[in-house]
Amino acid sequence: MTSGTDPTPLSITNHTKSVGTPSPPRRVASSVLLQDGGGSATSYLDIPNLLSDLAIPGLSSPYLKNPEEYKCGVTGMASAFITEIKRRQPHGPYLLAGWSAGGVIAFEVVNQLTKCGENIEKLILIDSLCPDIIEPLPSPLHAWFASIGLLGDSDSTKIPPWLLPHFAASVNALSNYTAEKIDSQKCPDVTAIWCKDGI
Repeated sequence: MTSGTDPTPLSITNHTKSVGTPSPPRRVASSVLLQDGGGSATSYLDIPNLLSDLAIPGLSSPYLKNPEEYKCGVTGMASAFITEIKRRQPHGPYLLAGWSAGGVIAFEVVNQLTKCGENIEKLILIDSLCPDIIEPLPSPLHAWFASIGLLGDSDSTKIPPWLLPHFAASVNALSNYTAEKIDSQKCPDVTAIWCKDGI
């Protein structure tokens, strides 16, 4: 999908959370963590609180509870995240990180921000997928992930009803996304982290 044909994404102002529990005084960093394929930034809550005065916002999907409306694709989701990032900090430098599908969205955020002349200091991709080879995954695979505890609690009866549909919507968005090359003069320092063992 191209951003010109994507439906307008929802506002994500009410879908942001700070990761960790910083004690006052708080300062919001230029760092932002983007949601995983399930749509929630709560997957980052176990990151240790390294600096007590640092609050790092984690942005959740505006379609978290209504994934059937997630039709704006990766470019539209990136645009929504940029609006929220700029609301918090109008100009860079920025440090962006995303896990899994969030890494692909973070890449697109970098693409859009650099086209607007913004400075991106670093992009961190955590177990992120290569968008050029994404195909929709069979829905039983998501259910299996849930049953073995990869989606939180291993009790599948405790999994929110929106979680698996949001994963499916994320995979659909990824499979319709065509990544653009970022100008090498504007490309940030990139760190890619992949787990050693698969599932």
